[in-house]
Amino acid sequence: MSIKSKVEEISKDFPSFDVVAGSKEEKIVGEKLRGFFEERGLEANVFTFEAMSWREDCAVVEAEGEKFVAAAMPYTPSGDVEAELLYVDYGIFDEEWHGIDASGKIVLLKWFDKKIDEVNWQYINAVKYG
Repeated sequence: MSIKSKVEEISKDFPSFDVVAGSKEEKIVGEKLRGFFEERGLEANVFTFEAMSWREDCAVVEAEGEKFVAAAMPYTPSGDVEAELLYVDYGIFDEEWHGIDASGKIVLLKWFDKKIDEVNWQYINAVKYG
């Protein structure tokens, strides 16, 4: 059996979505992994610890009477915010932020859904530039 087919066999029992730290899904995945290793004669343990986590409930942007569904960024506190809206296209690269002061503004980015890692850069740059 090839490595690829082994990985595919193992992964079929796991969610195809992100598993949030501290969620019941994470506990299930941890127990399945522990069982997988123990079935193969390996010692495996699951440790619990305190960790920051978040779960998006709802994010909406309302402007001039229109409501738009939005994506909440991790650890963003809930509440109502009023500020100038700043559009920065994708905001992935530093060059896109050149000369832009996002401090005290609501940053609106075009969602980059091709690679999840790029979404992280959008968030990092939005924080970095204000």
